[in-house]
Amino acid sequence: MNKRIVFIGSIVFGVVVLLVIGGMIGKSLNSERNDNITVETLKNEKNQKFTPKKITFDDINIEGMEVTKLSSSVYKVGFLPGTIVETAPTVNVWLVVNGEDVHIIDTGFAEMTEGVMQVAEKLGTPASVLITHGHLDHVLGVHQLVERFEGIKIYVDSKEIEEINKGIPPYPVKDENMEGMFEELTDEVVLAAGLEHYITPGHSPGHAIFYHRKDKVLMVGDLFITTDTRLLPPIKRFTPDMNESIDSGSIVDEIKPRIITSSHGDDLLYTKDLYTQLAYFFRDAD
Repeated sequence: MNKRIVFIGSIVFGVVVLLVIGGMIGKSLNSERNDNITVETLKNEKNQKFTPKKITFDDINIEGMEVTKLSSSVYKVGFLPGTIVETAPTVNVWLVVNGEDVHIIDTGFAEMTEGVMQVAEKLGTPASVLITHGHLDHVLGVHQLVERFEGIKIYVDSKEIEEINKGIPPYPVKDENMEGMFEELTDEVVLAAGLEHYITPGHSPGHAIFYHRKDKVLMVGDLFITTDTRLLPPIKRFTPDMNESIDSGSIVDEIKPRIITSSHGDDLLYTKDLYTQLAYFFRDAD
């Protein structure tokens, strides 16, 4: 548990630093500068914010858990700061409804899983678990899911399976018994969930993001940390190649979703300067 607390504390510190930097960027954008980013960003921050609909269930009462409906098919289950341990940041996972089936995107920490499973059962029949990447705050609930839902399979990119099997943080350590729990993520598996996926390396070798094209909702995992108006990079300490991660983020300008939602942050509406601003302030020059 101590290793987990240290990991969570590192996440918190990194998130706080990034949010402070984000605030500083906001102030700099209000200063007298003549680049195109400034004008568009100020317009977007003033006029475009996304407010998801909060959902409650009379017979589900999990401390710190919030359920929001992002679209007709996509729900976010978020755990507020301090829910897992005192220093934990916001941690989000998603439930995607496709017909009678519910597909779970990430598990979060094991302490979150009971709540996620209860909400999933309210929405339909849990059918699969798709993982953005293998860092421990995204996969530690897999054992509970497999025990609760007979035959359910857990999918992640093959490069992430290789890293998980090594048992080296920020992946779960060997004592978590994760080896053999995962199957390879494929186009067929993702399409069965009504989704598309894109591999976005940098934060991890096989990091994946998931897109619900019909609802135009993009679930980005740790590709970004988000505020309600801005994209920020993932935590540097856990990102082996930050420039690669930021370069991977350019996919948002190809997809052009309506809503961007991340594992650690708020939901926001896509605008054409979000990625430009991120790269401008955070990418190292080659």
